[in-house]
Order: sequence, then C-alpha cells, then structure tokens
Amino acid sequence: MKCSDYKLSTCRGQVFDRLCEIWKETKESTDPDTKEAWAKDIWRKANTLQAVAQYWHSAADATRKQRALALMREGYDFYLTKKAQEWWVDDFGWWGGFFGDLRDYTYAFPLDPPFSQANLLTEIEYCYDRMLVNLDAKQGGIWNQPGGEKNTITNDWALNLASNLFNITSNAKYKTFAETQYKWLMTGKYQGYSPQSWSLYTSTGLILWLPGPSDTPKSYWSGDEGVFLRGLAAYVGGVVTDPSVKKQLLQNCQNLIITAIGAQNGFPDAQSVMHESPNPPDWSNDLATGKGVFMRLVTRFAHLYNFFDDKVFEAKFKTFVDLTAESVWCSRQIPKAGKSQWVIAPNWNPPLGPSEEGNPHSGGLWPQVFQTNGLDALNAAAQINGVA
Repeated sequence: MKCSDYKLSTCRGQVFDRLCEIWKETKESTDPDTKEAWAKDIWRKANTLQAVAQYWHSAADATRKQRALALMREGYDFYLTKKAQEWWVDDFGWWGGFFGDLRDYTYAFPLDPPFSQANLLTEIEYCYDRMLVNLDAKQGGIWNQPGGEKNTITNDWALNLASNLFNITSNAKYKTFAETQYKWLMTGKYQGYSPQSWSLYTSTGLILWLPGPSDTPKSYWSGDEGVFLRGLAAYVGGVVTDPSVKKQLLQNCQNLIITAIGAQNGFPDAQSVMHESPNPPDWSNDLATGKGVFMRLVTRFAHLYNFFDDKVFEAKFKTFVDLTAESVWCSRQIPKAGKSQWVIAPNWNPPLGPSEEGNPHSGGLWPQVFQTNGLDALNAAAQINGVA
C-alpha cells in the first residue's frame, strides 16, 4: 500500500509523538477498566520502552530525544513500584530486554543514574534472578507460572538474559545456563532428562508458541520469532566461541528469517506486508502485539550480523520491511476531533484483512500497543535505510 505523504523520517517522528500522547492519556485515564489495565500492566510497558529506546538511539531531533529519555525514566519509575510484586516471569524477561538494549545503546556514552551502566546491569541481573526462580530443576525450562506452562517467549528471554549477562560479566554461571537453556529449547534435554519427542518449530519452520512434545498444538506467535532471535543474537555474540558452530548457527538464523517473511508459509500477506498469523486466512488474529516485536528484533538481528551483505537476503528483507513500514503509515486511522491523524491501526493492510470496526481491542492499553507496533515497523525501516 502506498500513499503520497509517506516520508520515513518525518512519519517516524510523528508516530513517536503520538505514542507519547497516548502513553500520557492512558496513564491519566479516568475510565475504570483503563486505570486497572494500566496499574496491572508490566510487560507491555517494557515492550513499548524497547521501541522507544531504539527510536531514541537513532533519532536526530534533540527535542524528541529528550522526550524519549523522559518517557523511559517515567517507565522505569513505574517498574520500581512493581518489581518486588508477583508477576509472570516473562514480564521480567521483557524488562531485562529493555535494560539490556539501553545498556548496549549507551555503552560508548553512558547515561547518568538511573540509567548508568552499573545500574542497568544490576537490573538485568535482578530480572534474570526473578526468572530463575521458576526453573524446573528436574526437566529443564522456565515455568511462566508454577504449574502453568513453559512457553517459548519465557524461555527465549531466559536465554537472552543469561547470554547477555555472560557477555557483560564473563561470569561462567551465566554461560553454563545459557548453554543449558539453548540445548533445552532445541532438544528438550536437561541434565539427564530426555523427552520422548520434542519440537520447537512448525512443519513450515516457524517457532512454536509452546515448545515440547511433537503432538502439541501447532500454534505460533510472531513475537516468539523475534524474541527467539533476540536471544540467539546474545548467545552467538559471546557464549558460542567455535567459529564453525557460530557460522552454522547464523546461517540457520538467516534461513529462519527468510522463512518467516515468506508470504507462502510465513507471516506477510501476498503484498509483503507483515501480519500476525497466516491462519486463519482472514487474519483475524492480527490484533496481537507480536508483529511489532518481530519487526524490531529481527531487523536488529539482521543488522547486527551483517545479513545484508547477502544480496539475496537484502533484496527480500528490505522489500518486506519497506513495504510494511509504508503500509503502517498509509493505514493509520482517520483522525478524531482534536486528535492527531497518525494513530496506528491494528491492521497494517486493510484490503487484505478484516474490518476494524467494532473490534474489541479499542480501549485499555490497546491504543498504546498499536502505536508501539507502528513505531517498531518504522524503526525497522530506519535501521535498514539509515534514516535518523
């Protein structure tokens, strides 16, 4: 989908501005349901702050950079009021991911407290420790809640935090766990335990939402793809030392990305615009947060490991990201009275998706979720095109 007013740098800044407005509106809402959702939300704020951190890192506009930093500090203050409470442990994975991103972005030019290198490391360690509380010491993997499930997103984040901590500290305990966690994700094996059957991927090569026995439901979520690769980026970055193993793992990751962005078996539609899931064919699951997560993290992985040196990969991936980013802008919702016109719509390509009228995801935190998704897509395009 194309529109005449799409200019990446300008549009990205305006989408970020509106995200700041939506954050404030949601925080100050007097609607009981929205107030409750805001008070109980942990992971979606961390996800939003990951997108904001990436925007802050590359934005050229000084005023917007200050606004992004202020929003990240406000989000951190919220986290401090909640961190000691009981949450699903993947919530701490999202926050550990935010702290890790910000530490990477500020390594050469550290920020003052609370975002100093030392304090960011302390928070990553705290998030990791909270996740390890739910380790299954007999069969491996991290329970999202005791007696609940060992979903992929939780265990991807555990791999990421352990790998990142080893890369920062060189502490062998983090390397040992990262290697154990990677083996568990790929095979289900853990300290002598071996499942009768195991599957991490669907038959078409996408990441399963629940890894485990091969007879588990073949459901998946695009956010799992992104976070899995985010974990592998940290794992390959320091835990893996054998050059041949590293080369093969990176090739596997590149193949996984190509599969995921293929219109036939992956996430995009026939016009190469990102959607949540190819099943069912009417894209009725296209209201989740995962597609923005996918865009942000997969693009960063490809950029970090120079996948664009492969001209075939570059052509496919750049086309996918550019078309999706433009469609995100062109599909923005019609403005309401007194509101900005760059509010991101749930469906990024309306001609190939269900009607958005009357969908149940219009209140609470959903405006923030959709706007974050849109910023993710535009951030991805900015990375590829070198747009500040």
